[in-house]
Parts: sequence; C-alpha cells; structure tokens
Amino acid sequence: MLLALLIVLGAASLATGVLLAQMVFVHAAFALSLAGLALVLARALHRRKRTVTPGRPAEDTDAAPAEETPDLVVVVAGRRRCHRADCAALDGTEGDELTPAEAVEEGFSPCTRCHPEPELVGQD
Repeated sequence: MLLALLIVLGAASLATGVLLAQMVFVHAAFALSLAGLALVLARALHRRKRTVTPGRPAEDTDAAPAEETPDLVVVVAGRRRCHRADCAALDGTEGDELTPAEAVEEGFSPCTRCHPEPELVGQD
C-alpha cells in the first residue's frame, strides 16, 4: 500500500514538475522514487532472511531460541508439498520456511519422500 502511494505521488510530482517547469517537483519525484526503492530493498532483505537452502538453516537473527521455535517445514513456490530441510526431493532448490500451521493453511501436504511427521503438518 505504501509503495503504491509512493508511486502515485512520485508520478504526480514528476508530471507537475514537467508541466509547470518547476524543478522542485522533479526533485520531489526523485526523492519519492528513492524512498520506494528503499522500501522494496527492505522487503527483499526481510524476505531473504526467511529463505533457506536445503541442508543449511535459515540465517534469521531475529529468531527465537531453538527451544521456543516451532518445527519448520520447507516449501517451494509452484509445488504443493512441504518437506524437511534435508529432503532429497528439494535437490538444491531454495525454498521458504513456514510453520506447519502456515503450510497447512496454504494448502501444502507432506512430502512422500521425507515424510514430515503427521503432527508436524497438522494431520493425525
């Protein structure tokens, strides 16, 4: 929502600056563009913190201690299975870590190779 607002304000400011030949509006458009870029980069870095490569844990420095963190499963965009982080079916493919509840909520089912524990993905 904020990014869309920055885009609209930047475009309006640029158009106003060009039409009125006022550089202050052009500079404002440039500043809004930089703010939008910063927002996109911040979101990308936040998303990257959750990305995991199989066999290597996610590098999330904000994570709770291991005893408080729920078990996680790995999912890959475009696939409908959830996996253990060391599953051979991932075959070097990067995925996102989700809690079991998130995986079930998004429609993922357990992998037939690594068989995440049924209670891990909310199935009895």
